[in-house]
Amino acid sequence: MGWLTALTTADDPNSGKLLYLIQTSLDSQTTALTMSCRTAKDLYDKLNSLSQSSSIAQTQQLTKAFINAKQQPGEKVEGWGARLGLSQADLAAAGAPVTDAQVAKTFLTGLLPMFDIPKSHFINAAVLPSVIDMLPKLMDSASGHGYNNTGPSGPADNRYGYNNGPSGPADNHYGLNNGGSQPPLKCLYCHKAGHRIQDCRGRMRAEQRRTSNSDPGNDSTHHAGNTPKASSKKPIFW
Repeated sequence: MGWLTALTTADDPNSGKLLYLIQTSLDSQTTALTMSCRTAKDLYDKLNSLSQSSSIAQTQQLTKAFINAKQQPGEKVEGWGARLGLSQADLAAAGAPVTDAQVAKTFLTGLLPMFDIPKSHFINAAVLPSVIDMLPKLMDSASGHGYNNTGPSGPADNRYGYNNGPSGPADNHYGLNNGGSQPPLKCLYCHKAGHRIQDCRGRMRAEQRRTSNSDPGNDSTHHAGNTPKASSKKPIFW
């Protein structure tokens, strides 16, 4: 009991000894702040004051961080709620507890803009729901907006035909990548389809007429009864 009374009584006979014992156990920074203390009671009061100041500063810092907290881009809505829950626990441990309603209000205020529509429903409600009650609807909203979904296989990609390869209807329409199939036959002489120039009858008849007209044996001055000599030329096949 003698040691305890030395902390509350300045002229206690054990004050000097207790002052020395406490000062030797302090870190250098705290020792520098308590060098002016002459009794154990002075030292005790000073340490209490420093502890309270530190606690107040810490509480103020935690409160400011809680009020200004925001959901970060890319952070899932459930992760944002869990982070606020930890902040609430830290404030309670520092002696400055916040209510669930305050947490819910900060939670809604800090949501990303993509949640503005569901957030308006909660704000306009007669009673502000808790974070736990709001999470399911907000998570559904995030899923509907494709939030945190990865990969280029969404409906929009399929709708616009992205990454569908060169075999789509447009390619077939223009005859691309048809496997090297040959075009339909078309004669280069008469320009009709269905045969080649080698088999063109019109070309053959024209060739025969040209050959007959250029043959000397077909001269009109020959005697009657003489038949024109048959052409010995064979038709040309191009």
